[in-house]
Amino acid sequence: MGLFDWLFRTNAASSREAAALTAVAAARDERDGRSRETEPEAWADAQFELARALRAYGEVRQPRGVTAAESEAEAAARIAPFLEAEAPLRAALEVLTRERAPDRWADLQQELARQLRRVGEIRYDDPSLLEAAADAARAAVAMRTRERAPEAWLESQLELAEILFDSASNTRPGSQELYDAAVAAFRTAAASTAYIDRSRSWAWTRSRLALALMHAGSMTDAPAELRQAMLREAVQVAREAEAWAAGARDKALASDARGVADYAETFLQMHEEGAGA
Repeated sequence: MGLFDWLFRTNAASSREAAALTAVAAARDERDGRSRETEPEAWADAQFELARALRAYGEVRQPRGVTAAESEAEAAARIAPFLEAEAPLRAALEVLTRERAPDRWADLQQELARQLRRVGEIRYDDPSLLEAAADAARAAVAMRTRERAPEAWLESQLELAEILFDSASNTRPGSQELYDAAVAAFRTAAASTAYIDRSRSWAWTRSRLALALMHAGSMTDAPAELRQAMLREAVQVAREAEAWAAGARDKALASDARGVADYAETFLQMHEEGAGA
C-alpha cells in the first residue's frame, strides 16, 4: 500500500469513528431529553436509537474478528460500546412490550441479537452470549413471520443463522448439532428468496448456506458419507451463487462464492481419497 492510500484509509477511518461518536452523543442527548413517565414510547424509541448508535460506533471503531495477541485491555475497549448498548435495549423492552407494540418489540429483539452477537464474537469462550443472541433472534423471527413481514423476517432469520454458525465455529471439533442448526436456518432463509428473481439476496444467502455446509462437512465428526454429501452440496450451491454474481458483475460476491466452492472441492477430494485408501 502506498503512502497516499495509507493516509486516505487512516483519515477515512478516523472520520467515520468521529462521525459515529458524534451520533452516539446526539442519541444520548435525545434520550436524556425524554421522560419515561410523560412520554414512555418516545423515551423507549430514544433508548433504541442510542443502542443502535453505540453498536455502529463499536463496529466502526473496531471491525469484527479476534486478534490472537489481543490483550485484556484491548478486548475490554472493543467490547465496551456493545456492552453499554444492552442496557438501553433492556429498558426499551420494559415499555415496548410484545403485547403493547409487537412490531417494535421485534425490532428491539433483533437489535439485542446483534449486540449480543458482537459481544459473543469477542468473548468467544463464553457460549452463553451467543445462546442469548440466538434466543433474541428467534423471538424476532417468531413475531415477524414470513407472511406478515417477509423482508424483516428474512433479516431476522439470517441473523439467527449467522449466530448459530458463529456458535458452531467456536467449538473444537465443530459441533454437529450446532452446524446442523445453522445449515437448517440458512436453508430456511434461502428457501424464501425466489430463484426466479435472481436477486443478490438469493445469491448471497446461498453463498452463506454453502459456507455452513462446507464447515459442517469438513470440521465435524459426522459419518463420512454425510460429510461428503454436505461438501458436494456446498460445491453445487456455491457455484450457483458464483455464476449469478459473475453475471451481475458482483466481483466481491463472486470471489467469496468461488472461494467456498474451491475449498469445499478440496475437502471433498481429501475425504474421497481417504475413504478409498
